[in-house]
Amino acid sequence: RVLATRFAVKAAELVEEGKWDHMVALKGDKIVAIPILDAMQYGVPVITSNTSSMPEVLGDAGLLFDPYNYEEIALKMNLLTQNDSLRNELIIKGKQRLQSFSWEKNAENTLKLYNSVFSNSDK
Repeated sequence: RVLATRFAVKAAELVEEGKWDHMVALKGDKIVAIPILDAMQYGVPVITSNTSSMPEVLGDAGLLFDPYNYEEIALKMNLLTQNDSLRNELIIKGKQRLQSFSWEKNAENTLKLYNSVFSNSDK
């Protein structure tokens, strides 16, 4: 059971339902990081495009592909479908990767940025 999507909201909704073995996020204007993070949160391994910010978001917690290379996409899908140890490894790495994207860390980094800007504006 593979979820292949170009639409962020639909991907997040479907991943949440727990019906999918893995998610393939195809290149498209509507693909953003949130469905990838949702998939990792629900223990769904991710295969996504090596474009935009997807490599930075995914890190080593999923598989990347060239969105114009259909053979590579199929190869990555097959690999994840047939290799349970890889699938389990990516689920664990996905849970670990999520810790980099907590609201608390985001708030801390934003506060550091504001403090830096305001402390430099006095000089």
